[in-house]
Amino acid sequence: MGYVLCMPQPGSYGPNWDRLFETAAGQSGYVTTKQAAEAGYSTHLLRKHIHGGRVTRPQRGIYRLVHFPATEHEELVTAWLWSEQAGVISHQTALSLHGLSDVLPSQVHLTLPAAWRKRRFRVPPDVLLHHADVAPEDRAWFLLALMKKRGFLDRMPVSRATNVGGHPLSVALAIAHGRPRRVR
Repeated sequence: MGYVLCMPQPGSYGPNWDRLFETAAGQSGYVTTKQAAEAGYSTHLLRKHIHGGRVTRPQRGIYRLVHFPATEHEELVTAWLWSEQAGVISHQTALSLHGLSDVLPSQVHLTLPAAWRKRRFRVPPDVLLHHADVAPEDRAWFLLALMKKRGFLDRMPVSRATNVGGHPLSVALAIAHGRPRRVR
C-alpha cells in the first residue's frame, strides 16, 4: 500500500470540509488518508477532528465522518477502501450480497489484482484475500455481472438458485476462473 504524502495539495487554500464530505458521501461516510489529503486534511488535522468527535478512525488509513448514518454493509466499504479501491468483493461475500447463498461469511472475501500477490502489507483481520485479474467492465458487480455475462444464471436449476448446491465457494471460484458449469 505504500506511503501517502498527507499534506494539503499545492494551490489549495486549506482544508475543504465540503470536498471531504462529498467524497465521504459516496462511500458510506468513509475516506482514506489520501482522499482526506486531497481535500486539504493532514493526518495531524484528522487527529484533531478525532479528538473533537467529528471523525473516527476504524482502521489504519481509513476515517469515518461521524454524522453519516450507519449503513448495512460498511465492512465492505472499508475493505474496498483498504485495497486502494482496486479490490472486488467476491466469492462467498458476493454470493451472499446477491441473495444467491444463505451463508453469511465471517470474513469479507476480496479479490485483488494478480500482481498484488507479490506485495507485502498488513491485511485487516476481517478480510480474506483472493487474487485474480478482473476486467474493468466486470468490476462493478463482479460475481453477478460475470454470471449473467456467461449465461450461468440461465443454466442454474431454480432449486439451487439460493443455495448453489450447498457450497457457494466452488461456484464462485468456477465463475471467477472462467469455467461456468451447470450445478446439479
